[in-house]
Amino acid sequence: MAAIKEARKQLFSWSGQKESDSALQLEVPATMPVVKELCGLGSIKKFLHWTIVNTIGTK
Repeated sequence: MAAIKEARKQLFSWSGQKESDSALQLEVPATMPVVKELCGLGSIKKFLHWTIVNTIGTK
């Protein structure tokens, strides 16, 4: 769970959101593919989207 918390903190810092604005809800037990999707691949996708939007917006 520590990795999930850190990934979420990074995502929130990129988007300027507060952590309390969002909740992470997983069924117990959470399978690794679910965790990867919610905290790994999803974070990468959002980071890339954020980077593209902010790069285009600054030109």
